[in-house]
Amino acid sequence: MVWLALTGALDLLTGALLKAAEACQRASVAIEKRSRL
Repeated sequence: MVWLALTGALDLLTGALLKAAEACQRASVAIEKRSRL
């Protein structure tokens, strides 16, 4: 039971990290586009 809870928490954490990385990438791309103008 503990192992299942741990893996579930890790899955949530990994998903959150991936979403955060994606958001950062989008933000940097948007900043690049603005600086070019």
